[in-house]
Amino acid sequence: MSRPDPQNIAQALNWTDSGNGANRYSVDFGNANLKAETGDGLDVIYEHYMKSFGMISEGHFYKFLQNPIVTQTFQLLNYQPLGNLLATQPVNAGSAWIGGFEASYLQHFTSLPGGLGGPGLSANCGYTASGTTGIPGRADLPRLLHGPCAGLQRRVISHSSPATAHRNRQ
Repeated sequence: MSRPDPQNIAQALNWTDSGNGANRYSVDFGNANLKAETGDGLDVIYEHYMKSFGMISEGHFYKFLQNPIVTQTFQLLNYQPLGNLLATQPVNAGSAWIGGFEASYLQHFTSLPGGLGGPGLSANCGYTASGTTGIPGRADLPRLLHGPCAGLQRRVISHSSPATAHRNRQ
């Protein structure tokens, strides 16, 4: 369960004068009727550790959310005395889901002869998908992770070649 942020349920208004145009003023509303977001999730991961220093793993996840909190933007027409306003307000959508998987491989090549022993390889890839339903004023089914989400990408592939800084020599 995730409760709404206090600033989202406050009845405060935040006015902005954005210059000229049809929507010169904008306003952000709180929403005292926000419900808590609840959800169910399933996470499964498999890890296999190899005899030499290494690992293979694969994980899957799926989350189903009820009443996710999203931001709704709408126009208030002929709002006196200011005219037209562009308004935003947090609202509860009907439901949302997010799912995906991640796979990784890590191997240090300790069996290589002499100075070649010790370098390694680390690689991983991941995929996420998401969707929402029941957003007021929208008939489409937008992705939950749409737009610039801090560090979240739909597909990720990465690799690196770690070198061992210290080796035991006899």
